[in-house]
Amino acid sequence: MEVDGIKFKMQIWDTTGQERFKSLAKNFFRGASGAVFVLDLTDISSYEVTKGWIEQCNSHAPENVCKVMLANKYDITEERVITNKQLDELSAQRKIPYFLVSAKTGENVNEALTALAVEIKRQYIPKGQLEDQRSRGFSLAENYPLHLNLPSRDKKCCGS
Repeated sequence: MEVDGIKFKMQIWDTTGQERFKSLAKNFFRGASGAVFVLDLTDISSYEVTKGWIEQCNSHAPENVCKVMLANKYDITEERVITNKQLDELSAQRKIPYFLVSAKTGENVNEALTALAVEIKRQYIPKGQLEDQRSRGFSLAENYPLHLNLPSRDKKCCGS
């Protein structure tokens, strides 16, 4: 993915929201630059589980970690049980933007991940330092789930 000429390489760790992954997720949150929370619009329990994962992230991730919620199964309107009002309230309470998405059709998925990348860029690359970062390459930190890979100006494709 590319934002303002900066290539983002995203590593996404999917725990499927299962309780058995909570202890492992703590390690991923510690080094995260961004976090994506996916909830199922057709399952009311998903709403409560997502709140728990957000709290886990708040407890274990860096304070400035960028977050986004994906409200999935937007395309299945007849089975939807979570309302826009509930999403608006959760978004406002937790200060996390949300996107109505469909993993099946891909609707709004790229937009949501792009919004996350834009916010990470804003948080981690201060204005005025962008040109310097492009000239030497930039990685947020070793072992972070998200790395920025910037092209070097003195090299051509494939290391030649």
